[in-house]
Amino acid sequence: MKRRSFLFGCLGAATLGLFGCTSSTSSPGTIWQISGAETVIKFGSTYGAAEYSLIWKGFEFVDSLDHGREIQTAYQLNGLGESYNPTEAGASADPTGSTKTVILSAAANGKVFTSSVHPAFWAPYQGQVTSPDTMSKTVTIDWNGIVNCVRHDVAVTMAADYQQAVIEGLTGYVSGALTSVYTYSNGSLTPLATPSNKAVPSNLPIVMAKPDGSCAMAIYSPMQSYIAWVNVENAGVGKWDAAWHVVSPCPKGTYTWSVFYIVGTLADVTKKLGLAIEANVAA
Repeated sequence: MKRRSFLFGCLGAATLGLFGCTSSTSSPGTIWQISGAETVIKFGSTYGAAEYSLIWKGFEFVDSLDHGREIQTAYQLNGLGESYNPTEAGASADPTGSTKTVILSAAANGKVFTSSVHPAFWAPYQGQVTSPDTMSKTVTIDWNGIVNCVRHDVAVTMAADYQQAVIEGLTGYVSGALTSVYTYSNGSLTPLATPSNKAVPSNLPIVMAKPDGSCAMAIYSPMQSYIAWVNVENAGVGKWDAAWHVVSPCPKGTYTWSVFYIVGTLADVTKKLGLAIEANVAA
């Protein structure tokens, strides 16, 4: 799926196999897993240590058909779109089971996963296939004692000065069954109109759910910038963005942000989203 240009283009830069492994090395097919009380999250070396699976009570939330999906970070530089597009999980041309992202370190310890990588360019840039920038993350399951709440902390170190960076702080490609979308405010949900195959921005936390409310995912970021998308490119897959932002100019250095996501029933995630927001504000 060609997935970066249509997001940035439609909004425009001006708007806005080893389970439980604790080793910091990786090999083809290495899987790191963290488990909460009800949820299992997996990260794969063939996806640049990106998160490719989140299962709650047998339901898989994450779509990982290609290296542009997953739950991951990506950004576009100097207004060049996909032509200058570091992507955590890998490159457009990477076949199944392979990635051009270089994993510097990755480790799962208890309920926490950490990784650091040089991300692949979605398409080669000036003959280079891997960015000199560094993406690091810490993913914590059942954060702050809130069951099924995931905290995803990201740090991107830009290796050079850039004119501009249009950043998907964190994007999640999710099951196409999550077709009901809501915004959250003060404990209440409001339906958000999301026409098929159209990115819809929001400044409020979003929730994507099955129509019957049996499975849902809530997303929150202190940056308060979100995008929800149902039936992306008519491919039967959903998508969300959090911490979507533009840095212009973008001098070299480290940029950080956090995103929280919660899975469960619609009623559960609504309640726990409020708890997560309160806990983060109080921290």
